[in-house]
Amino acid sequence: MEDSSQPDASQNVDFQALLSELASLQPRKSKQREEQFAQWYPGIAHAIARNVPQKDILVFLKRHGLNLHAKSYRELLDAEQKRRSDRNIHMGCAHCGADLPPSRQVYELTE
Repeated sequence: MEDSSQPDASQNVDFQALLSELASLQPRKSKQREEQFAQWYPGIAHAIARNVPQKDILVFLKRHGLNLHAKSYRELLDAEQKRRSDRNIHMGCAHCGADLPPSRQVYELTE
């Protein structure tokens, strides 16, 4: 019995078309949100350090396509802070260069 799931040399397979189709696949929505949040994170961290209210940050993010509830915002904030901490990536103040405090300390001050 033949295995029809494996193409053989006699089949005309357009691998370029298959690769293009594979490249067009999108990650899950949650992964897209994580990636968007990671891109916004430097600005978010600086806004938090300037004592911008969380509500204002959430409104801004929503206006620019990242609609988050407070709980998911905190989860993404903690996850991004941990990811950066694990990779030894520190955010510095735009004015003086001092390290910004970890996210939990920052958003507890702003609530």
